[in-house]
Amino acid sequence: MTAVPYPPEIVRALRLWPALDENPPTAYLADVGEVFGYLVGRVYGDIYCRFLDGRQISTSPVVSLSSQFGYLVAYTLSGSRYVIVTFRQEQYQLFEGYLRRLHEGAQ
Repeated sequence: MTAVPYPPEIVRALRLWPALDENPPTAYLADVGEVFGYLVGRVYGDIYCRFLDGRQISTSPVVSLSSQFGYLVAYTLSGSRYVIVTFRQEQYQLFEGYLRRLHEGAQ
């Protein structure tokens, strides 16, 4: 099996994160969209090696969000912490509304 090249945005996040946070995130997500409270996107750098890099995944339900080091970070019901690096263009406005609702619910 050949290695999947990492998108440049993922490479930047991977280089930045260890220098700023000693607790690594579960994984980094690219091309992220939202479907019924779950995130869908391509996963990279899964610290548990459950998913191959570049594979499309769906997370468990998102329970909270935060902003860290200029990235949006999603916390899921299963305890995972995903760094959202890029969003799907066609779902950006829908996803933006979802994020706003989640943020308002957390306050």
